[in-house]
Amino acid sequence: MINQSKESLDLAEKQLGHKWNWSKDDPDDPVLYNFHKAVDPDIRDSLKNLKDQEGKHGSWNLAPDDYFQVQTEQKINADSESDPICSSAGCTQYKHKTKGLGYKINYPVPNFGRDHLINQNFESLDLAEKQLGHKWAWKKDDPEDPVLYNVHKPVDSDIVDSLSNLHSQEGIHGQWKLHPDDYFQVQTDEQSESDPICSSAGCTQYKHKKKPLGYKINYPVPNFGVDTDIIDNHASLELAEGMKSHRLALGTEASKAKWHNPAKDVDYNFAPKLDGDIITTNKNLADTEKNLGHHWALAVQLDSDVKTKSDPICASSGCPKSEYTEAEEAKIVQYPDPYAQGLDADILHTHAHEAAASDRLGHVWIPDGY
Repeated sequence: MINQSKESLDLAEKQLGHKWNWSKDDPDDPVLYNFHKAVDPDIRDSLKNLKDQEGKHGSWNLAPDDYFQVQTEQKINADSESDPICSSAGCTQYKHKTKGLGYKINYPVPNFGRDHLINQNFESLDLAEKQLGHKWAWKKDDPEDPVLYNVHKPVDSDIVDSLSNLHSQEGIHGQWKLHPDDYFQVQTDEQSESDPICSSAGCTQYKHKKKPLGYKINYPVPNFGVDTDIIDNHASLELAEGMKSHRLALGTEASKAKWHNPAKDVDYNFAPKLDGDIITTNKNLADTEKNLGHHWALAVQLDSDVKTKSDPICASSGCPKSEYTEAEEAKIVQYPDPYAQGLDADILHTHAHEAAASDRLGHVWIPDGY
């Protein structure tokens, strides 16, 4: 970059026919800026108007951050003029041209008033102040005035009882020292050291004593190989596969796909949520049992004398029947008399054979029970 700058300087000097004799500024010969150059006419008019108004209303004191100091009118050269290359609006010809943003800015935004939630909060605050008869004077917290919490408030009664019991037992058995695993140690001194009664392995003297289980564990188990029954099963399987010329594929992906049960893919809900009426009924039953002091046990018909059983798809009043069914059930069924119709042919043949045998043997056969 430096070399390029020197090359550019040489080129400019050749083009202009002038050698630039650069010298370092002398600290004893400072640059004198012209602070008394001509002031713009608008500035002169503004200063005159300001002076007239200050004569009527008093001196106007601007905040130091809101203005730059203007030289007094005595130092202004009346014959001076503004910079001929700039207008009263300023030197705008040197400004960079700006490209449109592509969207509007500084457009008016409608004001719909305060948010309704804020209004509700103010209304609630007014109502609370009226009910309590107290005006809430809110002020922002001062960071130099921290909130002082009461860390010495009374301890809960259970804690008081526990501490009292602890002191009583310590008076009998000595001071109680917590196990290191049950608390974290708070350092109170920058030069505090580790507990001298513990070793580098830790404080093992506070560990609970273990009671023997009464039986051995983690003992070595001898390995005598595959059981004879398993060996026999494998031999029988090989023999059967050889006789059938078929190999048993058990537990393979192919066998799982072949014997797969699609019904098991359905994730049935075996614990569905109870109906709202059932939940209400159960609650009312529990409340009633509690009020009466009695547990209601439903009658379960197991091996009872009752021969009937309710149809699960019907109500307790029974299943509705058609007129034809009720008419048929109302009829008296008269079954035929077997003796009126005569005995069966097989029975008649049996009686004839028995009569012939009795006649031949001279003995009448009388069955038991007659």
